[in-house]
Formats: sequence, C-alpha cells, structure tokens
Amino acid sequence: MTPAAGVTEHVGRTARAVADTVGDVFPRWLSAFGFEGVGLRGGRFVSTGLDQVRFRLTGLRYVTDLAVSGTMTWDRATGEIDAEVTFTGAAAGRLSLSWNDYQPVAAAVVTGTVDGEPVDLAIPAP
Repeated sequence: MTPAAGVTEHVGRTARAVADTVGDVFPRWLSAFGFEGVGLRGGRFVSTGLDQVRFRLTGLRYVTDLAVSGTMTWDRATGEIDAEVTFTGAAAGRLSLSWNDYQPVAAAVVTGTVDGEPVDLAIPAP
C-alpha cells in the first residue's frame, strides 16, 4: 500500500503525522494508570470508560509543529477506533480516521481536508 497515493507529499506527510499523534495516545493511556495523560511533545488527553474508551485530545503534539485536538473512541471488545480531529501548525485542517486495532497489518482510512485540499486515503494504521 502506498501511504499517500493520489495526494501531495505535504498532505500525505500531514495525514501520517496526525495519525501517529492519535495512535501515540494508546500506549500513553495504558501506562498512565489513570484517565489523563500528555502527548510526546505537549498537549494532553482525558479519557472515560474502560471497555468503550472515549478520549478528548487537546493540543497533542507528537511532532513539534502540529497540534491535534478532537475526540476518539476505542471499542476494546472489537478493536474499532474512530477519531475526529482538527489540527494547526505546519498545516491546518480536519480529519476523520478509523481502523481496527486488532487487525494485523491494518489500514487506517483517513478523510477530510489538509490546508483546504481534500483527503481520502488509506495509510498503515499507527
């Protein structure tokens, strides 16, 4: 699978950075021993629930120049993950992401906009 087929390099790299930011929440949540945590390079998240986990992301930074905010749900019974996020910094826009965490070599479906350019692609799940 080509990570950003049919989109510009800027859009593909941005989509990947947003997906990686969202994906980085899971190991941080699992090691947080609570319902709150921080991003690698800033921001924070708050969660509720244990089987159906809901996250509120605020200014999360996996990379220094992109802040991601929004919501995400993780159904721990089925592995389904859905996120609706906005981001600002080196790029701005809104993306919806979904994938199944239990599926080997899963693909994340990413739709929305990056700097006004439409996005509709599949990338390796974070």
